[in-house]
Amino acid sequence: MVQPNQEVIRFYASLLTISLIISCFAVVTFFSIPRDLKSSLSIGAGEFLQQQNLNLHGLLGDRINLLVRNRYENMYFGIVIENFDWQASVPPKSEKTLTILLNKVGEYTVKLSLGRDAASLYEVKSEKLVVDFNYSYFIGYISTFLLTISLLIYTKRESTASGIKENVAASTERRLNLLRSGIIYRIARSRGFQFTIFTLTLLILLTIILTGLFGTTMHSLNFSTVFVWIVWLCVLVAILIPFFARIWCYFCPLPAYGEWLQRKAFVVKRKGKPLTLANRWPKKMGGLWFANFTFIITALISEASTFSPRITGYLLLSIVLVAIMFSIVFERRTFCRYICPISSFLGIYSLFSSLEVRVKNFEICKDHLRQERCTAYEGKEEGYGCPWFQYLPTMNKNVQCGLCMECIRTCVKDNIGIYLRAFGKDLLAPNRSLDEAFGAHTLLSIALFHIATTQGPLQWLREWGRALWSDKFVFYTVFFLSFIVIVPSVFLVFCYFSKILSRDKDVSLRTLFIGYSYSTIPLGLMTWIAFVSSIFLKYFNYAFTVISDPFGWGWNLFGTRGYSLIPFYPQALPYIQITIILIGLTSTIYITGKMARLLLRGEREAWKSSLPIVTFASLFTLLLIRFFT
Repeated sequence: MVQPNQEVIRFYASLLTISLIISCFAVVTFFSIPRDLKSSLSIGAGEFLQQQNLNLHGLLGDRINLLVRNRYENMYFGIVIENFDWQASVPPKSEKTLTILLNKVGEYTVKLSLGRDAASLYEVKSEKLVVDFNYSYFIGYISTFLLTISLLIYTKRESTASGIKENVAASTERRLNLLRSGIIYRIARSRGFQFTIFTLTLLILLTIILTGLFGTTMHSLNFSTVFVWIVWLCVLVAILIPFFARIWCYFCPLPAYGEWLQRKAFVVKRKGKPLTLANRWPKKMGGLWFANFTFIITALISEASTFSPRITGYLLLSIVLVAIMFSIVFERRTFCRYICPISSFLGIYSLFSSLEVRVKNFEICKDHLRQERCTAYEGKEEGYGCPWFQYLPTMNKNVQCGLCMECIRTCVKDNIGIYLRAFGKDLLAPNRSLDEAFGAHTLLSIALFHIATTQGPLQWLREWGRALWSDKFVFYTVFFLSFIVIVPSVFLVFCYFSKILSRDKDVSLRTLFIGYSYSTIPLGLMTWIAFVSSIFLKYFNYAFTVISDPFGWGWNLFGTRGYSLIPFYPQALPYIQITIILIGLTSTIYITGKMARLLLRGEREAWKSSLPIVTFASLFTLLLIRFFT
């Protein structure tokens, strides 16, 4: 029996260990992953040193890459930074990149010199090097440290796992049924309203495809690239998924043609068999495995698509054609559930969302099913069965619910509701699976890769990603896939330590890996939101230009073609991204504590088991903060 004082000592020893790991990692990442700044200087051949203005200004931990072109025939160029212990020289008729690591805060004098040789340089001009303290990273580190320790103390003091139930009917409390509003109820049941939305989104899709295929090749002036990779992506990730789950599927235009062809109707259900071979998707190929794969392929070419309207146009056109083919060959929305490139993204992150479609009262379903089949699943004469193959009486997660509202229209007992609920409720639901766990890590890995190549140390890799048909793209693919392998592999190692600390022989490593993978979903979603926030602040103004001139042909339909393309307050970006990612860390630590008590029997063992996962989340957060700052 462990004495109380020994237990307290072990508790604080655990906190101290994690504190040291976080602090050491923060220091190592700060100096080993510098932010690269570029500057250049040309002298000789009519370019006089006295006329050059050298801008050397950065934050502590940055690295300035100064490209010096010395075109003099017989003059050496020298540069010395006083009190900074740094100097360099460039021979005549040469070009050299000088690297300056900003490891001291302050203002320093930079002496620029010329001479016949490196030993006899004379000062020609002086400039200033200004190194400011990196407050954003310091604030991010302190916040991560305090949040992690505080939440670990909180989860330690939380009640035991006896209050957590893993069943369908467990969490009906604290929900607000939106269908109590007459307006929302009529909209949800109206096929005419959905058809109107479909028509509008189809017009936008048609515009995207046409502008992508026939408009200007300048990506910043083409409606297709600006609308898809800036407007749509930002709205989808930052607004629709967190607050409205898979509501995008309600008005997504991609499967519309195929679904109308399959049903032989636009609004009112027609009698007779649907126009489809009605094949069923093989059970062995179920889950999100194919959707994970198609998302990986789409994400791999997204860099090239972002900078190529043609690739964007052909990509969307091919998705529409494949969706039509699947509607003819398979039943219902097989494409949307198993193949769609963003199905995995929408499904996994909708687990965190605050919106759900569920039965109002399971007992009503129970009594009804004794007499006849569920009309919400099977359909009826006036309505269709669930296009997503969801059996509403037992559905307990948002993963495969496309919010098409068909169940609300066909349920004869009017026992379906649209609920506002607590964020992340589905993360603790049963029926956890490896395909969803793998999808969560895939999304997390790809988000990290995109941030590393846009704001982090791999920005040079973006050029390779745009060269779709070159040898460089092969190496880009290797880097891309390595992230998808490394991140879950590292997480698996942390899960192994989690199993060791738990000392529970009945819980397998596989069970811990799958269960704790769901805990990373809030962190993954917030990583994506932080990523698109940089896109929004830097490039959202482009949308006003392309609305007036979608093809880039010089039109000015709405008078906004000359709208300013200056980024919106970029100085605030690091602090916005840090705030977002800390929200994800907080949610992940909280869910990890809950998940640990679901997976393990004892509260003490559960808390110990959660420590490596919390450490992983904290270190991942610090890595992102370094990229942001």
